[in-house]
Amino acid sequence: MSALKATADVFRTLHTLKGTCGFLGRGKLERLSHGGESLLSRVRDGEREFDAPISAALFELVDAVRAMLAAIESTGADGDETYEGLIEELEVLCAAEAL
Repeated sequence: MSALKATADVFRTLHTLKGTCGFLGRGKLERLSHGGESLLSRVRDGEREFDAPISAALFELVDAVRAMLAAIESTGADGDETYEGLIEELEVLCAAEAL
């Protein structure tokens, strides 16, 4: 599988998650997934190079999404963590200058 296809696949997954969260009223998870989706969109479109900071942020995003989904499954709520720092980091990485 090419890196471009893998990036597009992960983007599509986050896009679907974001849309589903919007439909179900899961605002915190929707905002978090939107940050990852926006960043991956720029990588997929060749506007940002996939580098170590982006990789680290996306791994952190995966952990955060898993934690929120586990909280929803066990309690019915998104959990107490807002992940504001991660969301800000994703936004900064997304807003960085194009290649």
